Amino acid sequence: MRQHKNNQFKGTAKKVWDFIWNDDSAWSWIANVVLAFILIKFVVYPLLGLLLGTQLPVVAVISESMSHTPTPLCEQRSLFTGDCISYTQGGYEICATEQSSKKKLSFENYWFICGSWYEDKGISKEEFKNFKLQNGFEKGDVIVLRKADPEKLEVGDILVFLSNIDSTKSRPYPIIHRIVNIQETSEGKMFSTKGDHNGFQIVTTTFNEKEILQSQVLGKGVARIPLVGYVKLWFVDLLNLVGLAK
Repeated sequence: MRQHKNNQFKGTAKKVWDFIWNDDSAWSWIANVVLAFILIKFVVYPLLGLLLGTQLPVVAVISESMSHTPTPLCEQRSLFTGDCISYTQGGYEICATEQSSKKKLSFENYWFICGSWYEDKGISKEEFKNFKLQNGFEKGDVIVLRKADPEKLEVGDILVFLSNIDSTKSRPYPIIHRIVNIQETSEGKMFSTKGDHNGFQIVTTTFNEKEILQSQVLGKGVARIPLVGYVKLWFVDLLNLVGLAK
C-alpha cells in the first residue's frame, strides 16, 4: 500500500513538473507567472531584505523626478505628490528650465542648467560629481537599498523615505530623492531632499521633503538596475486597466 502511494505521489509530481516547465499552454504560462510571483514575494524579497537590513530592499522608480533627461513641459502638478499629471505640447524642461531637446544631459550640461540651485545650498560641482548616482536615474529603473543609519547618512546620499505618516489624504508611499541638507533636532536628525530633475523642493499636504524625520526613513540607495522596474509599472497599469488597483 505504501509503495502504491509513493508511486502515485511521484506520478503526480512528474505531471505537475511537466505542466509547469514543459507545457506550452496558456495555463502553464499563467502558473509560471504565479509561481515566480510567490517565490519573489515570499522567498527572494524577504531574504534580500534580511541581507540588506531593510524592509524595502528594492524599489521601482515610478517618476522622472531623479532623471537627468528633459521631460515634456509640465502643465499641472498633483496637489498631493507634486508629480506632473498633465503636459503641454512641444518643448521640454529640466530643473524648471525649458529645453529644446529631450536628449539626456551630460554631467557638465546638467550642472550648467541645474547647478546654481545646489551652489546656493553650499553644494559645489566637485562635491556633486562625487555623489552616489551623480547622473541620476530613470523612471523604470530599480534601486537597491540597504539599511540607513541616520548618523551615517550624508548630503548627496540617495534617501528612500515615506511621505508624511500622519497624512489623512492617502496612505504613506515611498519617495526616492537626494539628500541636500541635514539638521540636528530634539527628535534626532531631520533630512531635506530634492529630486535631481526638479527645479524646487516639493511641499504638499502629504509630502514635505524639507522636513523628513528619522521615523520616515526606509533605506539608502546603493545601486541601480536599469529598466527592470517597468515590469512592476506595466503590471500596475494592467491592474488599473481592469479596475483592480486601489
